[in-house]
Amino acid sequence: MFSKLRTMNPESTLTICLASFVGVMALTPLMILPILVFAYDEFLGFGPDVAGRVSSAGLAGIALTTIIVALKAKHWSLGKASTLGMVTVVVFTAIGLFVHSVWPFTLLVFLAGLGGGAAQAAVAAALARSNQPERSFGIYIGWQFALPAVGFWWFPRLVEGPGYSEFLSGFNAMLFVILILSALALLVSPVLSAFKLRSEDEGGEMEWGLILKPAALLSVVGLAIYGAANASVWAYSEGMGEDAGLDIYQTGDIIAYVTGLSVLGPILVVWLKDKIGHYIPLIGGILAQIIAMYVLLTIQTPTGYTVGIGIFSVAWAFTWPYFLSIQATFDHSGTVTSFGQFTNLAGNAVGPLVAASFVGADGNYVGAIWVAVILFVVTLVPMLMIKTVRRKELMETS
Repeated sequence: MFSKLRTMNPESTLTICLASFVGVMALTPLMILPILVFAYDEFLGFGPDVAGRVSSAGLAGIALTTIIVALKAKHWSLGKASTLGMVTVVVFTAIGLFVHSVWPFTLLVFLAGLGGGAAQAAVAAALARSNQPERSFGIYIGWQFALPAVGFWWFPRLVEGPGYSEFLSGFNAMLFVILILSALALLVSPVLSAFKLRSEDEGGEMEWGLILKPAALLSVVGLAIYGAANASVWAYSEGMGEDAGLDIYQTGDIIAYVTGLSVLGPILVVWLKDKIGHYIPLIGGILAQIIAMYVLLTIQTPTGYTVGIGIFSVAWAFTWPYFLSIQATFDHSGTVTSFGQFTNLAGNAVGPLVAASFVGADGNYVGAIWVAVILFVVTLVPMLMIKTVRRKELMETS
């Protein structure tokens, strides 16, 4: 079975879907972050502040190994990196079923995050090696919205329901489902070996040299700012729903349905590919997100919230694959794309912190929206500079 996975056609939809599933499960601490914080707080009794810190430990683990894999993308087997990463995820997630004391559990979350970072970075590098990265990343991002949509709807009901048994109820019921899905991802993780390094990418510049090229640097900076913009809205999405007159369950259901609907964005990417290039759809997607911010600012009703969050999420899912595709054009080894995953994670962490300064203790979520608008606009600056800088780089090497 494993030998067949390693020799699958890397351009086939099935191969890309299997790799995408591994990447999504590796990113579980980020993909369902609001639910995990809620569960750590309410069901493990950590309190909201400690719950946030426990979640941050998982993200820190992901970020750390993402850098390591990015700096070895040309030299390491992506299949081995993903398999080792998912073994780590499965082992420490399983231990988490039995250990619920706050600091040991935080350590387990961090260690599982280390494994997740290795696996998801390997997936990003692998898909960058495909012949049509727009299609590959479109499928990947589609999975990143489809699976969490199910989680946003089901997991709150699961942790509050009767569970499977006395042991597998509440928080453990949710963690058990995550464990089973992670184990399935582990079984298919060797498929990453199917994505081979192209002969023209062997040898040559070291990974640091690829990342430090001006165009690549602009792209990873742009992705970091974009991550901060999205996270500054996403982190306060439930609070915005409350301001719009929705209760926590209504808001959660809307977010679940909107996240599922967002799969339309990647589907459009898979169809569009690079027919009109990368920059026009990227700019269009960011402008759509700014329009969504305007709706959230001016129509603070349940309908306005649903429309605003809907446009925001679909545009996010449409735009993100083009960021990754732009990076894949610089370097087919996947080094820049993997490092971009790290800077995006860094932006995800910084965005809510910046927005929090403007939201304040009174929950003025308008401040978070304005932070997002400014960051979306700033994102365009480095991304629009890339074409000019890239043209200059190519002229110098020709």
